[in-house]
Amino acid sequence: MTILVYDEIYKKHDTGLYHPENFLRIVNTVKYLKLTGTWQKLDIVKPRVATNEEIATVHSIYHREKIAELAGTGGGYVILILMFHPILTMQPYTLPVRHLRL
Repeated sequence: MTILVYDEIYKKHDTGLYHPENFLRIVNTVKYLKLTGTWQKLDIVKPRVATNEEIATVHSIYHREKIAELAGTGGGYVILILMFHPILTMQPYTLPVRHLRL
């Protein structure tokens, strides 16, 4: 049996309609899996909370602290404007301004 880690809360990940990780990606994937009969063959497992060590493999301490601070106040928006990629280049690159709902 194939395991799929899934929860309905994934549909609430609101990055904006035109971002590739918008909620429609989840809705359409689940719809397709159900239409093809694949969904019924899956062992659906609820996700668990990631450990600090796991989060540290992809996010800096500063990032984690700021997100935790924001979440502790009830959530809000993060605006991404300028980032530096520490491995590929030290040159800044601009991301479209996005409001990420936490």
